[in-house]
Amino acid sequence: MRMRKVFDVRRLQGMLEKEMEREEKLWVPCLTNLDDSDDKYITMDDRDYAVMWLYEKNAVFEFYPETLVHSINYLDRFLSVMKVHPKYMMCITVACLYLGSKMVEEDEDVPLTGDLIRVSKCGCSVSEVLRMERTILDKLNWDMHVPTSLGFLQILHAQLIEHHPQLLNGLGHMTASRHLSILTTRLIISLGNGVLSQYSGSNIAVSLLSLELERLTPAWLSIIIMLQDTVKVESQDLIHCREVISHTLMGYPTTNAVYYCINPPSVIDKPAQQDLKQASIDLDEVFDSIKLLYEGGWERNRPDTLEQQCKGSNMSPCPPLQTVRPV
Repeated sequence: MRMRKVFDVRRLQGMLEKEMEREEKLWVPCLTNLDDSDDKYITMDDRDYAVMWLYEKNAVFEFYPETLVHSINYLDRFLSVMKVHPKYMMCITVACLYLGSKMVEEDEDVPLTGDLIRVSKCGCSVSEVLRMERTILDKLNWDMHVPTSLGFLQILHAQLIEHHPQLLNGLGHMTASRHLSILTTRLIISLGNGVLSQYSGSNIAVSLLSLELERLTPAWLSIIIMLQDTVKVESQDLIHCREVISHTLMGYPTTNAVYYCINPPSVIDKPAQQDLKQASIDLDEVFDSIKLLYEGGWERNRPDTLEQQCKGSNMSPCPPLQTVRPV
């Protein structure tokens, strides 16, 4: 049993290092060219509506969450390198969903192009979707395996549960898989905010976990500092990303946030008590000098269903995207 645990720890660490290496090579900030004041091209609001459309159709086709996250990734990256007229937005969105399904789903679960168009009611033709699919692939240089925030969330969550299984003790009969499912839903809701496209997947995952850990354990700060050190996330980026996620999920921004970062050793694979000792952090002094970023935690007005979460983030489940005209 001990050998199996050591193997799992090493395997998780190897997966994390591989994803970090790929992210360092391939990731670039997205959506820096979207101007909400320019009605001639796609705006950030158009992008967010498109993500909600993806969200809805991903559920209709019963695709995996990974399919949705990959589709959003392709959409953001494509909109970052191309100035797009609104009339093409639907076709782009459908093509991104199609590409995401081909990358993640089993072959037998990927619909035919005609079935995808018919069920999604996108109003595009088969030739338009296939042509747009090729255009997206070309513009993204066929780099379709860029690490995503969901991939980092899955690995980091597994590491946390492996090394700190006591984290879920206060949640009743909560299992690790159910907890990850809840976090995945929150992540997907957060990705509906295009501002997050400016942050790396590792940053988004650590930021989301930091908000969850804050309500699970008094030692959340030391654990997050070690996670931050492991994935090399800058403190300022972590703070800003946390604020965006909190605002998106809870519907209100944070104010007067103070966050002190300490440079600890990277000891994420040790038990929590050893972590605290090796980091030499006096938590009493640290917490005396910190105003928690989000007082009240996740339980304040936390929606229980996906539909309520969408409403709480002011996102419409039925985005008014325009129909594509023949090219």
